[in-house]
Amino acid sequence: MAEIFLHPAARIRIEARLAEIDTLLAMLDGGLHHLLGNAEYRAATIANARSEGISLQEMHRRAVEDLRSKLMDKAEELRKQFGLFQPVPIAP
Repeated sequence: MAEIFLHPAARIRIEARLAEIDTLLAMLDGGLHHLLGNAEYRAATIANARSEGISLQEMHRRAVEDLRSKLMDKAEELRKQFGLFQPVPIAP
């Protein structure tokens, strides 16, 4: 596979997008239960949970996991497309 050379400005924009995705993933790890306090989100989640025959908490968990999966897929797609690699986490 040929090496991909990015203009420095393009690399900065892509890395900024990846940083945004990492921030959103960190927020998901912290939990999004505060969203259940939003009346519109709560009503939609209750309606979806009823139609699926599951609890509100399970519907919320599924929505969070679906979002996590989509964000991770997008980050992987960007990294592959532009030849960027996942940073190796540093052990504490």
